Formats: sequence, structure tokens, C-alpha cells
Amino acid sequence: MKVRIRMLALLLVCALLLPATVLAFDPPPIPTMFAGNVTIKGSPAGDGTSIDVYADGTNIGACSVDSGAYLYLVYGEHIGKTIRFEINGVVAGQAVCPPPVPPIFYLDLIISNASPVAVADVEPYLVPVGAMLTFDGSNSYDPDGEICIYQWDFGDGSGEIGNPVSYSYAEVGIYSAKLTVTDSDGETDTDDIVVVIFDPAAGFVSGGGWIESPEGAYTVDPSLTGKASFGFISKYKKGADTPTGQTEFRFKVGNLNFHSESYDWLVIAGAKAKYKGIGSINGDGSYKFMLTGIDADVNANDAFDIDRFRIKIWEEDEGVEAIFYDNALGDDSDQETTVIGGGSIKIHK
Repeated sequence: MKVRIRMLALLLVCALLLPATVLAFDPPPIPTMFAGNVTIKGSPAGDGTSIDVYADGTNIGACSVDSGAYLYLVYGEHIGKTIRFEINGVVAGQAVCPPPVPPIFYLDLIISNASPVAVADVEPYLVPVGAMLTFDGSNSYDPDGEICIYQWDFGDGSGEIGNPVSYSYAEVGIYSAKLTVTDSDGETDTDDIVVVIFDPAAGFVSGGGWIESPEGAYTVDPSLTGKASFGFISKYKKGADTPTGQTEFRFKVGNLNFHSESYDWLVIAGAKAKYKGIGSINGDGSYKFMLTGIDADVNANDAFDIDRFRIKIWEEDEGVEAIFYDNALGDDSDQETTVIGGGSIKIHK
């Protein structure tokens, strides 16, 4: 939403001293009409936004602004006083208006709508074919209003409006489900999650969920941390020499979207599964990767009480590795895998 407040002011050359987030203007030095724009981005604005104007601390004009409303103020009698503008109780700018002859000018104040933030969740991340999942966008929010529409795209050609919603997949695979939220001013934002659907009749490893990506894992910008989602299936088909499946890994903060192209091998030993393959990042390049998944439910006597995950992605030139991402920070020991924050990893016998 954009709310315009038009203030007709009788002022001598009066330069408002505005903060850095506001676009400054400069009235002309002679009595004339002047149109200037002041934009405050991301302010908590909307219908009912409070505009107050003070002269030496005395409120000389106030209104609760709705879309299309205009406020007219006359300042001829306030020369020599400190004029202060406040928006929702926050000072937007102030200046002393000196004599002698005040010019006339207009000021259009534009308050920009802050976009909503979509946060998609699903429970569980990993289910057999036909099982019901619950998709929930309740952690989404709008800084200056409310979310009116939750639009889900389940990644298989189906979708639904609402929150929360339930859905089941009919085929094995790794799906990218997307949530689009729309606020009361029509602004939108999207978030996606990975869902893994498996066939419980076959022996293999599968996983779906998320980790907190640690500092240093993403070598393009080692300072980046945050939620990273994963989904994978790896299995040997009968008579095959190499495994098949699909792996997806997404680190949204770093704009990293990894998709597997092929697998080289798969080894399952006890609670641990490890496999290697080749994939692309954001649809480009050829990167090697190795994924380790630990299913804490396989052996109650081992050191793992929560499922763990590790993915290492790298380029290789004449035997020299250039690591692109590694949440184990280069350590190949199982202990350096990352405890998952949500979802599960399952070794199927």
C-alpha cells in the first residue's frame, strides 16, 4: 500500500533534516509552489497510519490516514519554531523555520508497504507413498499488516489454498512444495521445502528434512548461516551396478540449489548410509558430491540418538578438490555430521 499525505505549508526556505532512510528534498529559495517526494520504505504503515506535526513541541496537526486521505496544514504563524514530523510516533524529520517571507510548497509523503515473509513447514518430511502430510505456513508473517492468502503448490501438478492443509502423494519421488503468501496490500513472498516419498517394500536409504547450516560450510560466503533443507533417495535396482535415486539440497540464504544427476555408489553399514555422485548447482555446472545419512533408530546402543546429515559438494581439477559446500567443515568423521533440525533419515531393510 502507498499512502500519500499532501501538506500545504506556508514556510520560508525550510529544509527538513531527514534521516538516511528518507529521501530528502530542497524547496526553492523564492516564494513559489514546489512538489517533493519523501519515501520511507518498510515503515509500519497502512490504513490507520498516524501522522503528527509539532511546532516547538505542540501538536498542530494530526490525523489517522486511510487510503486516499489528504492532510492540509498551514504553517505561516509558526515561523521561527521547530517543526517536527512524526509517523506512528517515530520522528521522520524536523527543522527550524526562519523569517522573513514564507514560500508555498507541497510535500507528498509516500509510505511503502513492507512485503510479507513466507515460511513453509511440513510434517513429516519423509513418508511412504499414500501417507498424509500436513503443510503449515503459520510461521509466515507480515511486518505491517496481515497475510490474507496461503497458496500451496505441492510440486506434482496439484495445489491448494488455505493453511494448514493436508495432502498425500501417489508416486515415489522427491518433491519441491512451494508456499506463496499474499498480504492485505497484494504483496507476495514464496518459500519452498523438500518432501521425500518412498516405497517401504524395497531396501534403500531415504531422508527429508532440514539442518542449521553452520558458519564456514558455504565457501562462497563462509559467514552465511541458516536453515538448509534436504531430500534424497538412493537404492540399487535389481541387477544394477550403480544406484539410482534423487538428491536435493537447498540453502536459501546462499541461493544454493543442488540437484543430483547420477550416482556412483552406495554403501549401507549399520546405522550409516553413504553414497557418491554428480550433480548441478542452480541448473549449471558439474559438481561431485558425497552424502552421509545416519539413522538413529537402527541401533539403540550406538552414539547417535538423533538422525544426522552431511553433504559435501565440490569441483575437481586434475585431482585437486575445490569445496563448494560442506556442513562437516572438511572433517570426514561420522561425529562431524550435523544433527538434523527436523524431518528424518531412514535406512530401509
